[in-house]
Amino acid sequence: ADPDKPPYSAWSPTPAGFKTPRQFGVITFNAAEDHGRVVWQCDFANAAFANESGESPLIGLDGWYENPSYAHNGWHKSWKVLSHRDNPVAVCDVNETNHSDLVPMHAVRVLPGVVSVRVSYRRLSTEGNMPTLVVTDANGKYIGYFYIDDGRSDLATLDVPNNRQSYGNHEHGLGRFSIPGKWFSLKMVIDTVQRNVIGYLQGDHGGWVQLNDTPLPYYDPQADGTSLLAGFGTYKRGAADHNVLEMDNIQVTQLSHATEKVQPR
Repeated sequence: ADPDKPPYSAWSPTPAGFKTPRQFGVITFNAAEDHGRVVWQCDFANAAFANESGESPLIGLDGWYENPSYAHNGWHKSWKVLSHRDNPVAVCDVNETNHSDLVPMHAVRVLPGVVSVRVSYRRLSTEGNMPTLVVTDANGKYIGYFYIDDGRSDLATLDVPNNRQSYGNHEHGLGRFSIPGKWFSLKMVIDTVQRNVIGYLQGDHGGWVQLNDTPLPYYDPQADGTSLLAGFGTYKRGAADHNVLEMDNIQVTQLSHATEKVQPR
């Protein structure tokens, strides 16, 4: 990490009705080009997810937690970490999860400024699921809500109050980027000072495509703070054959911060 940058750490949330685990563990491996800006990342390759059977539960490990309203209703059994061709990924049997809550979630603290939150998904069915990335503040007030529509493989939606923005191939040029078997990625770039969000989409190959030309205001204008809850996964939209969602390559990155000094050229 860059010694000139303040340390980043996870935090234990107390409001918003979320269960607080005994501890949050964050291990960050910053490459030289990251300049210490990677706040948290997870590609599920850590030894914590490995066991002799080749699969392990996702929920319950340090840093991952859930809404206790659903903790005893079976949803926690739907997520496992499996190794496919030596590449561990988180796998959800969507038919076994709940309709109305997004799990798992992770808490992370960032500095005031610009932050990106990204995640990669692959779904095995277009029907019955809605791959989603959600970021809220410490009190559960929504900052950004970004999802791929159930039953559509070409449409991405960035939701803000009274201003739902949907983007099809005409806007992003990625075609049917989320057809079964193809990886795709969602990213939100959040300015915690200006209080706005920009959505980005990435297909199986190629660079990021910016969706909204003009930054959109926070979903909840009352959302505040730099202690964030990042939610991943899917809302169950109904049972379907092969209704499975895979997840990988989660990363939270501090792109800039408000007190950063501009170096002379």
